[in-house]
Amino acid sequence: MIVAAGESLVDVAVLESERGRLLLEAVPGGSPWNTALALGRLGAPAGFLGPIASDPFGLLLRDGLDAAGVKVLLEATSPRPTALAITERNEGGDVAYRFHRTGTADRDLDLAALAAALPHSVAIYHTGSLALADEPEGETWTDLALAAAERGALLSLDPNIRPGTIQEPGRYRDRIGILLDRTAIVRLSEEDLAYVVEAGDLAAARALFFGRHGCSLVALTCGARGAVLMTDGAEAWVDAHRPASLADTIGAGDTFTAAMLARIRALGCRTDLRSLSAEALAGIGRYASAAAGLTCGRAGCDPPTAADVATALGAAEAL
Repeated sequence: MIVAAGESLVDVAVLESERGRLLLEAVPGGSPWNTALALGRLGAPAGFLGPIASDPFGLLLRDGLDAAGVKVLLEATSPRPTALAITERNEGGDVAYRFHRTGTADRDLDLAALAAALPHSVAIYHTGSLALADEPEGETWTDLALAAAERGALLSLDPNIRPGTIQEPGRYRDRIGILLDRTAIVRLSEEDLAYVVEAGDLAAARALFFGRHGCSLVALTCGARGAVLMTDGAEAWVDAHRPASLADTIGAGDTFTAAMLARIRALGCRTDLRSLSAEALAGIGRYASAAAGLTCGRAGCDPPTAADVATALGAAEAL
């Protein structure tokens, strides 16, 4: 099983305004939740680990995972309300968020309960995003990830950094460093890279992730310019998969991560990721890029199925 752990929330978008009223659309989300959803849609055995509210938004989150075949690992619900993210789209489909997460269910953490809900046999444990930015909840999520590593899981990290949500930058950087020392797989955006590596270039990224922390595989996604997948000895650039029409970019990075993890699991998680060839990295990248591109063609985080991705790759290869 691949476990995605961290926050879940509901994205609230304004559809239209008329006669002094706003018509809103509520869409389930949160980076780890999106990753779990995409894993399930792609046919990978997946679980989501994180508190979910018992309110109507929480039911929406739970029902989405159930429909995708994702196991909700923490069965007890939280009495706190679901966190909300108010979304604003620009003409290019990029989205800005205003988060409302004070006293919400995703921050209602009990380390003992989370550890008890974590399966003993986990192939890959994925975490990141807002969960690690919180104080003091970020410490709980870090401890849980380290516990998963002790049980033999490969750690996957998507920092998904939103600087405005980081309460104590020094503690946050220390926390990310501790996790990276045990992390095998990293997926990050160019914006994330600029935050963790001041130089913001691939040479500096290699020095940090491979030289300092000993990570096995790093994927850097660059929006419309594609992505690069790297090990310490190989590198492969892949083109972005462009949908027929762009809806928005919500969940694109999370879907890329999920598709990458699904392919790594299919290769065999015990494969030494450091030994992957450039050709193997390119194959993983093309699959992940196609999945992410299909998500961009749909409003909100609505990841594709494995059959959708296979069709898209077949069509692309036929051109």
